[in-house]
Amino acid sequence: MGRHIARLETYVDTMHDLQRLEDLAVQKQWMAAETVVEQMEETAGPVSGQKKFVLQKKLDGAEKLEIDVSVVMRVYENLLANAVRYARDTVTVSVCMKKGRFQITVSDDGQGFSAKELAEAAKPFYKSKETKSGQFGMGLYICKVLCEKHGGLLRLSNNGGACVTAAFSCRVFPGQ
Repeated sequence: MGRHIARLETYVDTMHDLQRLEDLAVQKQWMAAETVVEQMEETAGPVSGQKKFVLQKKLDGAEKLEIDVSVVMRVYENLLANAVRYARDTVTVSVCMKKGRFQITVSDDGQGFSAKELAEAAKPFYKSKETKSGQFGMGLYICKVLCEKHGGLLRLSNNGGACVTAAFSCRVFPGQ
């Protein structure tokens, strides 16, 4: 009975999150690109646990980014947690600027996405066979919605393991 009550509470929380997503207004502010990357590194330590974490960055001289860092970090934290869950040994995060977008690619060295998962994993309530009970299959969908609200996109692929790219539209203030 307690397990069912906890599951229902989690479901209600998920529905509240979805409603808040609908009401979310992206609040872009200028932030030093290096500060965003530092926040990502700080988050990786506790989340990656025993897995090896590799961060690659190529900001092409971008000194400041006009982004909603709370939206970017929420997406990043979800993608990182997923990668850690499915990685055998290593999670790699690449950060770059590409076509006016701040782009984060999170890859793991796990088994990757199946063809069905590539097509459907970012849809609401999608659950693969490996999904742990108690989860509602909303993580990638929420990431997709947040990326789109920020003028970007979410793309799933395989690159030796699962690879998810989140892109966020932003203006860039170039460094000297």
